[in-house]
Amino acid sequence: MSPELQKRQVYYRCQGRDCATKTVREDDLDSHVSSALRRLEISEEDASELANRWNDQLATIASDDMRKSLQLRIDAVEQALSRAADLLIGGTLDNETYLVKKRDATLRLSALNEEMRNLPDPVEMEANNAQFIELMKNLVGLYESLKPAEKRIFVENTFSNRTVIVKNACIEPCSWVQMAQTGQGVPSGEPHRHRDRTNIDPADKSPLKKVLGLMKPRNEDGS
Repeated sequence: MSPELQKRQVYYRCQGRDCATKTVREDDLDSHVSSALRRLEISEEDASELANRWNDQLATIASDDMRKSLQLRIDAVEQALSRAADLLIGGTLDNETYLVKKRDATLRLSALNEEMRNLPDPVEMEANNAQFIELMKNLVGLYESLKPAEKRIFVENTFSNRTVIVKNACIEPCSWVQMAQTGQGVPSGEPHRHRDRTNIDPADKSPLKKVLGLMKPRNEDGS
């Protein structure tokens, strides 16, 4: 459907000859979207329960067992390489054999260090979860505060299926919206940093991150 401005009112017009929906007013669509978002929003009580549930999961993730295990494996490889160097200096190990051991150890250390860097960071996950919960508490307010172009980004990345039959909008939420109902945590990774709302990165393919990019930065006083 294509937007058209008529008498200071925006209408969406279907270009298909057989389409049952010829035109629909933009403010009618806005009303449908706001109603759908209001049903998806979570209450303060639900938000608190969800935060507590995710914090319990983070307590398990925060365990140092995996990190300690990786560090022990890294230390073992480094010690083996050090022993090989000592044997080379002492004449017990020939140079060719040492170079093979060094190459293998270097590759192994690189893989282990990469694995260490990719371990889930509980602090980052907590920040992601908190931002997601804040979004789910304020879906309607965020949507209604946006400019028309931003609203289109919001709708496209919040509702996976969007159709209009006659005057009725049929929209289904994306999978990320349903995380509040299922209790699934926000994926780990670098917490989203607020950017200028007019500077949405088109290369960022994550629907959730695109919606988070529309949120206004909080002031230092939390307002």
